[in-house]
Amino acid sequence: MKNGKKIIAGVVAAALTLSMGSMFVGCGAGECIFQAEDATITDGIVTSYDQSGKPSTAPGKVTVEMGYEYTEDGSDGDEVCNVGYFCGDGTKLTWTITSSKDCKATFYVRAASAVDMMSVWSGGSLFPDYDLADNKYFKLVVNDEDVELKGTIAGIDDVGFEQMANPAVYRNFSLSDGVVINLKKGENVISLVSTNPSGGANIDYIKLDADAKLTFTPADNSDREVQM
Repeated sequence: MKNGKKIIAGVVAAALTLSMGSMFVGCGAGECIFQAEDATITDGIVTSYDQSGKPSTAPGKVTVEMGYEYTEDGSDGDEVCNVGYFCGDGTKLTWTITSSKDCKATFYVRAASAVDMMSVWSGGSLFPDYDLADNKYFKLVVNDEDVELKGTIAGIDDVGFEQMANPAVYRNFSLSDGVVINLKKGENVISLVSTNPSGGANIDYIKLDADAKLTFTPADNSDREVQM
């Protein structure tokens, strides 16, 4: 657990076991939540743009951010831990999840809109709505196969740079529509892959609803933790 947040939860009872010094997360049939901060994180190359639109590139670093969720009235929302700076060429989050059998599962992702500077320089919104099916900010890959995401991640209207002093604006989370994926017995590699070089989404968690026992070993990303 990080900052009091559950690593995994479900409508059915979830089990947490320790084995040979490693932490394994598992749950029976039903809904399971796997946190973004527990994924294996791969950093890519991030492109930045100045106000003239001139690009420059540098190694990126995905962050594990702890703070509060967004509320319209500006009060502190629920405590949350999420992944930020999830953008750049080659950047991805990967969960290797073991299924007790071949089955279909319904996949969801909870994410928040973040700044797309190219959109800003061209007169767009700091926190735009975006349609997940467009793959503008990230895509879903399951066992090396692309799966089309569905749903809309809500943006925030009328946010200026002065409001960005409150980091909660980056945590206006929405849950995607469910899409069906195929899981095989044994290990399944599920990745969210960045498709935007300079902006995108903050990821809270993925959720799977499957008629199988699912287990997962969280990665240690404590070196990426920041308070925001």
